[in-house]
Amino acid sequence: MTILRRMIGRGRTGSTVLVGTLLAGVLAASFGVGYSATTPELNDGTNHVPHGHGISQVNSETQRVENEARALATGKEEIEVVELQDGRAAAVNNRTGEVRVYPRDLGTDSTVTPPQAGKDKPVPPGEQPAVVAGKDSGYVVDPTGNTVRQLGVDGPAPPPVQIDGGASRTAVPDGAGGIWVLTDDEKAVHVVRDRIVHRVTAPDPIRQLSVADGRPVGITSKGEALDIAARPLRAIASRPVPSGPSVVVGSPRGAGRYLLVLDRKDGRLFAVDPRTRAVHDIGTLPTDSPNSLGAPVILDDRAYIPQYAPRKHRLFVRELPSGTPHDDVPVPGEHERFTLEVRDHRVWANDQFDRRVVVVGRDGRPAVIDKGDRPGVQSDTTQGEHKDQAPPKDTPPSTVPPPPTTAPPPSTEATDPPPSRVTVPEIARGTQQDVACDRVRAVGLRCDIVEVGPGGPTGTVRDTKPLGGSRVPEGSVVRVFVYGPVSVPSVVNLLSDAACAKILSGAGEPGAGGQLKCVKEPMPGTGRTWSDLDVVAEQNPAAGTRVELDTTVTIRFWNTVLMENLAGRNGESECQRVIASSRNRVTCTMQLSSGRHTPDQAGQVASQSPPPGSPVGIGGSIVLDVYGASPPPSVPPMVGTEINAACQAASNAGYTCDARADVPLSNTPNVVLSQEPPPGTPQQGGNVILHYSNNQGAGLQPLYRFRAANNDPVWIVRLGNAPVEGYANPVHIGWAYNAAVGGTWTINDFYCTGKPSNCGGFERNHYYTKNDQPVIPNFDKHYAVGAFIQAPDGQCAPGQRRMYRFKYHANDGRRYFIGEGRPDGWPDDYEEWLGCIWAP
Repeated sequence: MTILRRMIGRGRTGSTVLVGTLLAGVLAASFGVGYSATTPELNDGTNHVPHGHGISQVNSETQRVENEARALATGKEEIEVVELQDGRAAAVNNRTGEVRVYPRDLGTDSTVTPPQAGKDKPVPPGEQPAVVAGKDSGYVVDPTGNTVRQLGVDGPAPPPVQIDGGASRTAVPDGAGGIWVLTDDEKAVHVVRDRIVHRVTAPDPIRQLSVADGRPVGITSKGEALDIAARPLRAIASRPVPSGPSVVVGSPRGAGRYLLVLDRKDGRLFAVDPRTRAVHDIGTLPTDSPNSLGAPVILDDRAYIPQYAPRKHRLFVRELPSGTPHDDVPVPGEHERFTLEVRDHRVWANDQFDRRVVVVGRDGRPAVIDKGDRPGVQSDTTQGEHKDQAPPKDTPPSTVPPPPTTAPPPSTEATDPPPSRVTVPEIARGTQQDVACDRVRAVGLRCDIVEVGPGGPTGTVRDTKPLGGSRVPEGSVVRVFVYGPVSVPSVVNLLSDAACAKILSGAGEPGAGGQLKCVKEPMPGTGRTWSDLDVVAEQNPAAGTRVELDTTVTIRFWNTVLMENLAGRNGESECQRVIASSRNRVTCTMQLSSGRHTPDQAGQVASQSPPPGSPVGIGGSIVLDVYGASPPPSVPPMVGTEINAACQAASNAGYTCDARADVPLSNTPNVVLSQEPPPGTPQQGGNVILHYSNNQGAGLQPLYRFRAANNDPVWIVRLGNAPVEGYANPVHIGWAYNAAVGGTWTINDFYCTGKPSNCGGFERNHYYTKNDQPVIPNFDKHYAVGAFIQAPDGQCAPGQRRMYRFKYHANDGRRYFIGEGRPDGWPDDYEEWLGCIWAP
């Protein structure tokens, strides 16, 4: 299946593929955290470059050709070459779609993808396979079949990954074991070996894909630059960058710290720093044909921007991020395109059909290297326009040995006159395929029906490639993409929920209204082991069956297994095994057996429920009776018991009673208030400490808090709940003393006598304090509320509560409250600890 990706902003000009732009690969880039990749270990300054009809291995140090591969092309067929991380070279013939992989020395090659087209039918632009070099191997991205396939792995190659939404040629390495692919429906997918591990849907369509600072970056239709590996997506630029059909981004074959964005409409270059989110305007490049500019690369802190203008091949060089210009680098060759990449800390610019290649080192100095003569070489720029002409008088002498004195005769290849161009008809979605083809043929074009799977009625059009309105040569092929049946996925050996989810997930495009249905049924028998539970054993229809939308797929899964005989085994280990093996589909608990047993049987299963051979289903429960050692005695609860009775109970249980009358006052004297250790603590004999009080004190009375009857935020506190005029709703907050006794503080009630504006806006706005506080203006002492218990160490005894006076200043005055905690909504303004009271 083939799915058309809109050709907006994808680095294409007319019908010609930008070789250096679209072919993604990993080169001398330093990737960041999470996407770490290094340059190849084989860093010896050599590179495999297209050379005429074949490939040459060029050594930039010796400036010699070390190896050559046999012809891969004929005529003017363009070749793309990608170095894999193990030193091998993968080559793509852009006319036929053939992919070959060569060893490092360019010896015997192996065909990975056979030719897709013949002499009279080239692969359409943008549909050729692309090779991306990953960290451990390579990947072939096939836009025609919408697949991604891994190269260079030990053993059988993993199966290809189908890309829903269509695979474009634009892909970048992730720095680890996979790649990111831009889809035809303008999303991005992360492929690792034989599966898609993540699918990215940005708020707006993703139009460009590149690498910056080791992270994959997508640029949306609105110019937002996003780190698509971040979850959630993260913007790396403080403002939008150019986006649209005139924009190209930095080539992943020469990525660096910055994201480069070049608008070919005016030749303006921008550099985005993902670490600071700064967008640097590098400036407008001095060219009279900005549309001839291509995807730039980065070496160290310099950007190299290619100009493909005929007879004006060159590299513009700019410092990053300042934009300071350096001398332009002329590129040998007079042909339509040259490749540009960074490898082994060198910039390589190579015209396949020219005899020379230019290599720029880290010092910025270019060297022109003679690749030698071979079939397919059509010019020698250093020696003149054609390789059989004498050099011009003003041409500086070459720094490399001259080419051989003999040369084959000039090419006599005939050039066909350009065909007339016609407009592809607009075909609405939902049109029947026969009607669509009739309209295509009516304007002199050929119709190729391509089935794309579900999403609409079978045999109706989704879209075309090229799109309607495009101008193409007469006689060109127009692919008409039509909806087809659903292919039932394979779900055997999956868990039932996951199987149904897989059946329901990929059965149609969003909004198409149709999908496969899933029905679950238990298998009639029983599974063999716990791990069989909830696993699909059968499906109908079978995997791969092509069916219409809304077809029901029935899955049958193991619902029961037979109970094992676990007698004599370790109960804890068996419970853990059953739970883990069944994936929590069965629960297992243990209880102590009361049966007689020997010490060496401790922990073993004595009996089980259900018995061996009984069926156990999903959601079932297993109980194991396990032998155990006699547990040690535990400390009994004694809090709330009279002290003498508590000591007797401790003695009867085999403990020594340590009674301590260390609580000064209590509303329940001679009763245990706390104990050490706590109740239930396993302990064989020993001391038990019991804390109590033997002094109740005089005048212990209940303490109540009232609120103003009109619900104003004014409170009073009184001993007893006798009615108080103007106040209501008494709440029992504890117990206090009506007079000062040993170990207490006297608490006094004051109330405001000033104007309401000085009293929080309320008459008699009460507050409380210890008796050593002076009377303040506008307030009069009322009377002593009672005595609160002192706690010099700040800790109240068990059974007691800490009481505070809280205050804060409001816009209209002051507020006061007394209690254990600050009222909800009150700010942390002021508080005074008054002491402890007995809890109610």
